[in-house]
Amino acid sequence: MKPLVAIVVSAAALALAGCYSGTPSHPLSPQEMHPLKVSQTAMTLALDLPLATTALNPDDAARFDRFVDDYLSIGGGPLEMIAGEREGLGSPRIALLTERAVRRGVNAKEIRLRLASLGAGQPQPVVLSYRRYLVELPRCGNWNDTPSFNPSNANGANFGCSIQRNIGQMVANPGDLEQQRPLGTVSATRTDRVLELYKQGKASESQKSDSNKATISTVSGGN
Repeated sequence: MKPLVAIVVSAAALALAGCYSGTPSHPLSPQEMHPLKVSQTAMTLALDLPLATTALNPDDAARFDRFVDDYLSIGGGPLEMIAGEREGLGSPRIALLTERAVRRGVNAKEIRLRLASLGAGQPQPVVLSYRRYLVELPRCGNWNDTPSFNPSNANGANFGCSIQRNIGQMVANPGDLEQQRPLGTVSATRTDRVLELYKQGKASESQKSDSNKATISTVSGGN
């Protein structure tokens, strides 16, 4: 009788195994249950500048600087300048804006000039544009689960939702959630050494250099 029971149990186990596809029927991780959805939108700034402009007034300068700073912080892709179809890189106002953007930290290779007709007989403003990343946060607070009856041992509807939401609120540039930034040119070895000296309360090489310069300047000034 026992061999027969063993055969029946084995057959039942094989039947159940055959029904299991190997893929969970419900998401397991917070990233799957509450994904952070990244999208893009166009940010623009129009500056009504005469063609021969060689300097910005304080108001336009402040607006331009804020726009460029936002681009450096949260922008993606190139910084585009849209100007009149008869203009070029040699235009005084295009040269002015390009130089100012580079001084604020924009890579010159990331600046694109696009010529377009902005309306016949109308003033031709310079329009700056870039793509900004946005993140859609998950909505938490779904308490429709019944924890006391969970035969599939599935995660609750709120599992990891607050963590995902906090990450979406803290991220400086939502574009980083979609693609990592390229590696910089800073030496990791030197950075580690400077941090280690800082932890030990010792002066870094740059601080020592400044101190030496001050000493030399003092000696020279005494002669």
